[in-house]
Amino acid sequence: MIRSISIKNYKSLVGIDIKNLKKINLITGKNAGGKTSLLEALFLLTGAGSAGLVMTLNVFRGDYVFTPQSDRIFSNFFSNGDFSKSIEISCSTDEKYKQKRKNQEQGVIRTLSITPIKTPHAIPGSTTSDIALSGLKFVHNGPSGSFTSSIQMNQVQTAQMAMQLPGVQMASPLQISPEQPIDSIYGTFITPYNRDALIYAYTQLVQITKNKRIGELIDLVKIIDDRIINVIPINENGQNIIYVDVGSQKLLPATGIGSGFIHILSLSLAALDTKEGVLFVDEIEDGIHYSIFSDIAKLLINIAQKKNIQFFVSTHSSEFLRAFNEAATSCDFQDVELLRLSRHSSKRVISFDHEEMAVAMNLDGELR
Repeated sequence: MIRSISIKNYKSLVGIDIKNLKKINLITGKNAGGKTSLLEALFLLTGAGSAGLVMTLNVFRGDYVFTPQSDRIFSNFFSNGDFSKSIEISCSTDEKYKQKRKNQEQGVIRTLSITPIKTPHAIPGSTTSDIALSGLKFVHNGPSGSFTSSIQMNQVQTAQMAMQLPGVQMASPLQISPEQPIDSIYGTFITPYNRDALIYAYTQLVQITKNKRIGELIDLVKIIDDRIINVIPINENGQNIIYVDVGSQKLLPATGIGSGFIHILSLSLAALDTKEGVLFVDEIEDGIHYSIFSDIAKLLINIAQKKNIQFFVSTHSSEFLRAFNEAATSCDFQDVELLRLSRHSSKRVISFDHEEMAVAMNLDGELR
């Protein structure tokens, strides 16, 4: 489990240090305060320096077009777009390993350094006039040693090299090498803004169906609609479609149930597929009615306890924070930390443990 994190020069997070992380970590704060950036930085670190995750995070932000005419997909990872300073991310975990010489156990420190790959001449669309940012180099250090990976734009000045994901088969303008990191921590990023969520969900759903675990999934997603009897992956005229059986005469497409269902479906599938890993959930309240916040809070607590999964969950909703606090109290669950990110405060991150969070809630304090 991740116990502390340090982040420098990643997007809006110029420099933060957070200690005493818990099993469930709730992240709140105003827009552009760095909530999603915090999730992303940790996601990159758990990926053990796999540079290909750059593409994944751009897609999650809604940026599907990569072209050699712009350095946008690389420069936006640096604070204020300034790539003169490297990105540094580190964490400590409570994993144990034997030191070879001292024969004693200690926790693990993981570090990730992201540095720019530059070309001497600017390319059209570059954010600089004299140097082009053509890629990123990742260096990850973990218990097994150092791992280096990179992602770089092919400098082929042609519109035909543009890549739009997914579904468009074109020559990729990106070179990624190598693709298999060491020392990765199993982590899954769940965001309501991933328009391809159902594509990934379909593949996971097929596997769960094969393994006869569909009943476990139904128990989880019924918090959205207690009429749900089954969730069925069907290939329809060459297209992979997820249908939902709610007991009516015909099956309903998952898109017809609503975005909240898709969000919870993605979370539930990830939970079933993860053991002793980390789940990053961005804006958990998106598309979900406040009346089931308590059920979702209990779901998170149940998953965290039974499957030994650590959560990092961002939210804007004071209603969700109150519902989670009440659920944690009723379940006698205290392994929770609330992190409030501020853009302008001298203290960039303010932490509340379960007891402090409960006191603030009782005093009707504003924690968003």
